[in-house]
Amino acid sequence: MRHTSSLLSLLVAFAAPAVGLAESGEAPVGKVAPVVVTATRTPQPLTRSLAAVTLITRDDITRSGVNSLPDLLRQRAGLDVVQQGGLGRASSLFMRGANSDQTLFLLDGVRMGSATVGSTPLELVPLSQVERIEIVRGPRSSLFGSEAIGGVVQIFTKQPDKPFQAEASAGAGSFQTRQVSSRVGGFQGDTFWQVGASHQGTKGFNARQPVPGPFGVDQPDADGYEDQSASLLVGHRFKRGDLAFSLFRTQGDYEYDGSYDHSDFVQQSLSLKGSLKPTDSWKLTLQGGQFRDQLGSHGPLVSSSRAATLRNSLNLQSDYTLLPGQTLTLGGEWRGEEVSSDTAFTSKDRENQALFLQHLAEWDRFELQAGGRFDKSDAFGDHSTWNLAGGYWLPYDFKATVGWGTGFKAPSFNQLYWPDTGFGGGNPALQPETSQSWEVGLSREVASWSWSLRGFDTRVNNLIDGWPPSNVSRARMKGVEVEVGGKLAAWEGRAEMTFLSAENRTTGKDLARRAGRLGSLHLAHPAGAGRVSLDLKQRGSSFDEAANTTRIAGYGTLDLHGEYPIGEGWVLKGTVGNLFDKAYQTVATYNSPGRYLFLEAEWRM
Repeated sequence: MRHTSSLLSLLVAFAAPAVGLAESGEAPVGKVAPVVVTATRTPQPLTRSLAAVTLITRDDITRSGVNSLPDLLRQRAGLDVVQQGGLGRASSLFMRGANSDQTLFLLDGVRMGSATVGSTPLELVPLSQVERIEIVRGPRSSLFGSEAIGGVVQIFTKQPDKPFQAEASAGAGSFQTRQVSSRVGGFQGDTFWQVGASHQGTKGFNARQPVPGPFGVDQPDADGYEDQSASLLVGHRFKRGDLAFSLFRTQGDYEYDGSYDHSDFVQQSLSLKGSLKPTDSWKLTLQGGQFRDQLGSHGPLVSSSRAATLRNSLNLQSDYTLLPGQTLTLGGEWRGEEVSSDTAFTSKDRENQALFLQHLAEWDRFELQAGGRFDKSDAFGDHSTWNLAGGYWLPYDFKATVGWGTGFKAPSFNQLYWPDTGFGGGNPALQPETSQSWEVGLSREVASWSWSLRGFDTRVNNLIDGWPPSNVSRARMKGVEVEVGGKLAAWEGRAEMTFLSAENRTTGKDLARRAGRLGSLHLAHPAGAGRVSLDLKQRGSSFDEAANTTRIAGYGTLDLHGEYPIGEGWVLKGTVGNLFDKAYQTVATYNSPGRYLFLEAEWRM
């Protein structure tokens, strides 16, 4: 499992049946393509997307056997997830080699994350409340503004699709892990509603090895995690529009090793969204949102620290169908960010206004996406971003795509406004990090098979580095992504691989914690009335820090998952993770879980 050659062979084996199945030269027909919205901010069939989009459905989540968002994302092309321990431990996502704060996370359209740190704690998002996830790889700043250099991950919470529905689950496993969740909802006439709640906890394991030195740690205790989450949705559909209010909240605490040894947290999202169709060809959408990120850190030998950020937003979007296959989108966004902290930031609020424009067009075999956005911030001034992509349907159902885009990442409050406490402070003169990306791709979808091959090249300037922070570095991330998936007889499979080169062009060294090779293989087969599956994940070696002195070894793990119906509406599930008890790290000195078992019973009405 130290090399990816065997996985590459399986990729080729899976791709072979898909070649030559169709010779029509038309866009694939015969099955309904899933609809996604993140890549263009408008509903679009997945097969029509010019960007690299991965859709993870609720069935994918429940059948994966994982119980955390980092574990779910690390199975996908272009995504490298590193984690400082087990469940609930700090996690970072490097999409196509971009920094962890250069990927935008949205929750039902509301911008997530901390304005002080500048990144999103994805490890704190409970999967039990998630309906689907859309992952868009490549710059999307021309639609969403800051943070979308690497791409966008949009998380959608559950929504009712029946007059009345209910479901519940409970599970337990290794490290005294337990999990319960429930959901009820439905619709009466044109009014719909839903309420959900969940709890997850674990005693955990010792997340960190002893580290010598004056700033070292040696705390050989289990590091636990607890969260409670709730969601609420209520709305009404009108003759020419709809209105919906949603609430999502998760709170809890986790333990770790260091001067601070435990923290409590709150993640909360509020959204009020309405749409109106004055005519059949014109749609208006207005959404007001708020995301709250709150963290308190505590320890026996240090004073407690607390910080909270609010991200308030208002989005207005107009979509107009000019002609069949031609859509013009015009929108505006206001965003205000506020910090409440016991740290005396030199500034605690800022605002950003933006306008964006996009044109989508289809002519026979050709597809086009072009757009631009202008952002005006009282913290870093004006910034413009652009996107242009085209696609062409070749004979035999092949689709060729090419895309170009620019992106930017605004400095965080910590980088701009942290007070000088004797070791230097924030730098209010910082400029946004900027990027320019190219991408080419070839894909094919026929019958029950699909595959894609994409190459990408991203160059980032004005990288913020050092302390006090300054715009001193440049980076280049280039690579290839391969995806193959489909069905063959009773087997269902998916294989994905990423080859990446991520370099700091200022120092000539590799960017920290980016693996040069990533691979995953998923195979599933019916077992009587049930189903069994295996997941192989491989990660190449990486360096732990910018100096490239500490190398983290590559590894491979194998997970087994099974499910079987045991009564009307009841399903029993079981997962054995890391079957061969592989010891590995993604961050130096931080342990990962060995072999573990998790059993779960699920009921759906």
